[in-house]
Amino acid sequence: PNVVSKLTDEQVLEIIQLLQDKDLVLTHKNIADKYGVCRSTISQIASGKLHKSVWTFSSVGRTQSS
Repeated sequence: PNVVSKLTDEQVLEIIQLLQDKDLVLTHKNIADKYGVCRSTISQIASGKLHKSVWTFSSVGRTQSS
């Protein structure tokens, strides 16, 4: 099964928010463990290679697409 498909759009948005939160000190591994995916999945979300349909760039950061 596709590991990425384990994540809902809502979870991907949560991950993006965690990655953007400068007050939190979470590694990609920490976030991956929390969501039950591999670290590389989090890295690909962080770089925008996965789940591009979930977010767009705005002046405030990444927000959900409609």
